[in-house]
Amino acid sequence: MVANLLRLHGLSLGSDERLLGASESNPFGHFEHTGFLEINEALLKHLDGSWDSPPTLQSGWEQDPDLDDLTRKAGVLLKDFAACEHWGWKDPRTTIVLPFWQKIVPNLRYVICIRNPWEVALSLAQRDGQSIAGAVHLWRQYTCQAIRSTEGYSRILTFYEDYFRQPIQEVSRLSEFCGLPNATGVSQIEASIAGELRHQVGGAEELLNERTILLGDKLLYFMLRALPLPGPLATPKDDITGTNVSDGMDSVLRLISEMHGQDKVLQLESAVGEKEQQLNALRALMREQARCKDETIAQLQDRNARLQTFADAVRRTLAYRLYRILIKPFGDFRASD
Repeated sequence: MVANLLRLHGLSLGSDERLLGASESNPFGHFEHTGFLEINEALLKHLDGSWDSPPTLQSGWEQDPDLDDLTRKAGVLLKDFAACEHWGWKDPRTTIVLPFWQKIVPNLRYVICIRNPWEVALSLAQRDGQSIAGAVHLWRQYTCQAIRSTEGYSRILTFYEDYFRQPIQEVSRLSEFCGLPNATGVSQIEASIAGELRHQVGGAEELLNERTILLGDKLLYFMLRALPLPGPLATPKDDITGTNVSDGMDSVLRLISEMHGQDKVLQLESAVGEKEQQLNALRALMREQARCKDETIAQLQDRNARLQTFADAVRRTLAYRLYRILIKPFGDFRASD
């Protein structure tokens, strides 16, 4: 939704035929460029990870010579945007492999969109069968990685639910940060913020009352939510509130990390969340293996049925009957021996 709003304001996301199409969970389209998606998938595979099981990365991994082919592919892909004054891409996987893109595209600017982890967990549970605890742990990994990897860069923090509460103000704030003309009409903005896309709606109370969500994850969300969001963070020192929001995000992560280091309960909760995520990955693998097994059995059954049909047809032919008549004496002869 946010990517589409930026597209309506003049941000090029690539040609329509290269954008990921609609799906049952997102009937209006994902607005994700398949070129970036394919490279990110290849990067995660190379790193022995996936979108729902992010790999543990070592510092400097993006300099691996084995990634040279993907670097060249990325360079070719970026040429498609050479003539665009304002361009960008959306793919959540980028959050995990951002150092790779930072070495290729200097001076990137970042839109960090945060959603209530309770809503995220319900969505992943419904779509992918993940547990609530595991899905929230995944939310935390992406959120923390987005903040860490963009430290020192121009970035803006925006919250998904704000587009349903005050769409015009939030879109204006976002378009200003991106340097886009704020020319899209109110009716077009409201039409683009489709209420039906928000399958899961939850507020602070639901998040607080959800016992399967760890305390540290709740604190992370509420502490980020508490930061003032007056405008773009390209020059945070000039923030009209006098608060350095960009540094505030980094401070939130450091505080959460310190709490985990000092509180054994939070450490245990974090370990539980990590195990839940691993279980989710195993469940997904088992579902995929079961699907492949079912497909193989169905193919074998179909092949067997076709062979049986062919055999029945052969038995009904004149040549087969003559063959049976001719070999019968030899069969009787062997039996008499």
